Amino acid sequence: MNPRIILLIGAALVVAVGAAFLARFYLQGSQPETPELVVRQDTVKIVVAAINLPMGHIIEVGDVSWQDWPSDNINSNYMQEKSYTLQGLEGGVIRYGITAGEPMTILQTVSPGERGFLAAILKPGMRAITIPVARTTGLAGFVFPGDRVDLILTQRIEVETLGSIIGDASGGLDDQAQEEHQASVTFLRNVRVLAVDTRTDDMAKTPQLSKSVTLEVTPKMAERVTVGLRLGTISLALRSLTGPDGKKVLALSPDDEMPTISPQSHTWDYQASHLVRPVLQYQDIKTIVVTRGGKSQILVIGLTGDLETRDKDAGR
Repeated sequence: MNPRIILLIGAALVVAVGAAFLARFYLQGSQPETPELVVRQDTVKIVVAAINLPMGHIIEVGDVSWQDWPSDNINSNYMQEKSYTLQGLEGGVIRYGITAGEPMTILQTVSPGERGFLAAILKPGMRAITIPVARTTGLAGFVFPGDRVDLILTQRIEVETLGSIIGDASGGLDDQAQEEHQASVTFLRNVRVLAVDTRTDDMAKTPQLSKSVTLEVTPKMAERVTVGLRLGTISLALRSLTGPDGKKVLALSPDDEMPTISPQSHTWDYQASHLVRPVLQYQDIKTIVVTRGGKSQILVIGLTGDLETRDKDAGR
């Protein structure tokens, strides 16, 4: 066969194949794309826990946040944006534990002033007890919910006089006189203040004179406070928010984790004023028998060096 004819046939085949590819490419490019079907679902914003919130936790900034939620899957107890604000939830108490990301319901929180709020902020096993306070005993209004205080009991105590003790030592018959003294004792420490009057808001900045303070105590401490109210006057001593090193105490030490009975630190009135005669007990005095010419006397030396004498033979 003529080589020229073969060459022409080959060129025609190449052109045909190229034309076919170009036609296919053109047809594919000219077809309109099928639009994706987008389904838009209606949502509403609800309150969810931003972190794990245990029972009894007081809600602070950053504890809760908004999250979109399908409107067709809304529980009537969810807190929706149309009815709540994040700022309005601050200060509330978690009644039941909520995990991070879980929707918060109106049944899981208690707001200040609502019934059950005080019971919700109590730690397990603790009790709430209210004591009356005055301008002086209540720190003039400068104690707020969340503060920690010590409780000081001031009471009157009748003790034997030095003359009575001398009479006992010398066999006296009618030296039973008593004198009244004042004493103070710190009997509870590091007690958490739950409420002042009926206020539980610890964000208030203006001091207010109060008539009562509600404290968080153990059952035994509640009994001690009740008895203390009958014995005398209970005063509050505010504890510092910082430790001895000046740093803010973020977590209480193991010794202060719960309110505990303090070491029995006490102060008598004569320790506050040297004008008051000290309280003397038998171990505070010394007796010396002096005999002169068949006549005996008892010398009694008190704690402060006071000297008194009694006729041993007369028993006086």
